[in-house]
This record gives sequence, C-alpha cells and structure tokens, in this order.
Amino acid sequence: MPIRYEECGQAEYDLLNQLISEKFRELVNAKFRLFFDLKKHISQGSIVLAQIFMSDELTRLLTVDEATMESGADYCIMLDAKLWRDIDDVLKRRILFHEIQHCNFDAESKRPYKIRGHEIEGFFAEVEFNADNPTWKSEAAELLRAMYEQEKDDK
Repeated sequence: MPIRYEECGQAEYDLLNQLISEKFRELVNAKFRLFFDLKKHISQGSIVLAQIFMSDELTRLLTVDEATMESGADYCIMLDAKLWRDIDDVLKRRILFHEIQHCNFDAESKRPYKIRGHEIEGFFAEVEFNADNPTWKSEAAELLRAMYEQEKDDK
C-alpha cells in the first residue's frame, strides 16, 4: 500500500521560517514539521489546500530529530502536494500564513503551543496580509479542483 504522506524539503522549511521571523515572532522557538499530502483531501465538502494540527504525544515522539535527539514537533502542517508543486512562492506564503494564523502561544502553559480556530483577530491580519488578492483562497481551491479533475480525466 502506498504511503499517503512524504516529508517536505528544505525549501518549504525556509519559506516557513522566513514567514515566522517576519510575522510570527512568538513562534520562533516552536518546532514545525511539514508534510506533503499526496492525495486529495476533502473536509466538510471543501477541498483542503493545507491543514495544521498541534502534535499529540505520539506525533511528538515520531517527529523527534534522531540526529540531535531534539524534542518532536509542536505543530505539523500538511500541504497538498499537487497544488504546492504547481504554484509560485507568493501563493505558498499565503497558504503558510493562513495555517500559521491558527497557532497560539501561551507562555504560562506547560505545553505553550496551542491551536485556535478561525478567530476574528486572525481574520484582520489575514485580510491585511492578502490585501492585494483577497480571493486567493477560493482561486487556489478552484485551481486544485481543476488539477484533480484533469488527473481523473487523464486516467
């Protein structure tokens, strides 16, 4: 059975780290793991461009850096491989920005890295970040839908 996920390369980590250092300074010490999802993912009737989740204990164990024995990931981000490999860095930044918006840092907590839903505070930051193209998400979703349709037609 083929594996559905593969780890992203250094280019994706570089883009993520650049965004964090520019826009999300509170997350500079958070550990992220990035993965490509090799299959189409639909959630609540919508195609998924990317998805972030906070690591549970098993995921933290499975994402320990064996070379340095550093602790595992605080967050994992799944990126649709088909879309990611066909888009420019501007759209990649938009997608990562949206996912990072879900991160929340609580310095008082034992596990300080949390996930938050779609909150109004994040909405304003995202509108500002995407002021030059406020419909980017729906355009990207339509592009991805068309890519999967083309793939289906080609079979």
